[in-house]
Amino acid sequence: MAVKIRLTRLGRKKRPFYRIVAVDSRAPRDGMYIENLGTYDPLKEQFEVKLREDRILHWLKVGAIPTNTVRSILSREGVLFKWDLYKKGYDEARIAEEMKKWEVIKLERQRKLERIEAEKRAKAKKVEAPVEEEQEKTEKVEQASAGVVEEGTGSETAGTENQAKAEKKTKSEEVKASAGKQKEQKAEGAEQKSTKTVTEGTNSEEVESNNQQKVRES
Repeated sequence: MAVKIRLTRLGRKKRPFYRIVAVDSRAPRDGMYIENLGTYDPLKEQFEVKLREDRILHWLKVGAIPTNTVRSILSREGVLFKWDLYKKGYDEARIAEEMKKWEVIKLERQRKLERIEAEKRAKAKKVEAPVEEEQEKTEKVEQASAGVVEEGTGSETAGTENQAKAEKKTKSEEVKASAGKQKEQKAEGAEQKSTKTVTEGTNSEEVESNNQQKVRES
């Protein structure tokens, strides 16, 4: 039976969590496994890995073959390096000494990576700073422009209101003037009627007087 060391998936949707297992190469990926050899959580910041190193070395000794992903994990954790030392025939003391050297190298490499990441973040901040300043300037200019537009709109509105008031006042004055003219015309008409009435009365009196005089003469 060919044995592989590979990952079997656990966890929820979009929240994967893996076991590192020894499994029959003919078994499905998430099927039954022979032995649980550790866990791997890719969602943690430093890719949290827990290994049963002695059991992994046991399965490597009996011919188990790790998949590419598991091989990468074992290499990063130093298990494959230790396995190479075993294959070279080193004793336990020599292996322990070499592993200490490997730990120092790993720590230096990790610090170097952290320094590179810090430099990248610093550069990104320097690039972002001018952009943010430019955005602030643009926002200030837009706010100032908006204030000028609002002031202009306010003055235009005030001018329109004043114009409307003036037009209203002019119309009311025209109405008053028209009413005054109508009153004057009515008064003139009344005077003309009274004058006409007086004239007619005078004429009738004259006619009547003439008639009386004619009668006396006859």
